[in-house]
Amino acid sequence: MLYKAHSKDQTSILELLKDDPSRSLFITGDILQNGMACDFQEVWLDKDSLGIHVVYLRYRTNLIIYVVDEVKDSQACMDLIQDPRIHMVSGTLQHFNFIPAELRSKLEIHPMYFCECKSLKPGTYKGVLATREDVSSICEGLAEITRLSTALLLLCCT
Repeated sequence: MLYKAHSKDQTSILELLKDDPSRSLFITGDILQNGMACDFQEVWLDKDSLGIHVVYLRYRTNLIIYVVDEVKDSQACMDLIQDPRIHMVSGTLQHFNFIPAELRSKLEIHPMYFCECKSLKPGTYKGVLATREDVSSICEGLAEITRLSTALLLLCCT
C-alpha cells in the first residue's frame, strides 16, 4: 500500500538505503537536507507488513524511484508518475526493471549512464581540489554535456 511518509519513517528509510549509497545518494541527501515533506519535496512509501518495497521521492518536478524488491501498488506508482507536477522520472535501470511492464510501456525512457567506483586502491588516484580559478573551465565542460539543462548551467556559471 502506498502512503505519504512521515518523520517517524525517516530512520527506517535511511537504514534501508544505507547499504546502497551510490544508488540512494539523492534520496538520502534530500531527506537529510529537507526532511520528509516540504513545499517542493514529498516522500512516498510502497509498504506492507513485510516492509518497504519502494521509496518514491518527489523533488520539485522530478520523481526518483528506488525499488527494493517489487512494486506492490502498480496503480499508485502510475498515479505518482502521471502527477502533472512530474516532468522527469529518475532511477537506475535495475530499479526501472521492477516497474511492471504495462507501466514501463507508458513511459518515454531516455537512457543515461551511471558511473560508480566500487573500490579504490590506495595510492592509485590523487584527487585535486578545485579552486575559484577552476570554476569557469568546469562550467564550460558542463556546458558541453547536452543532457544537462540550460537552467542548471546558468545557475552554475553565474
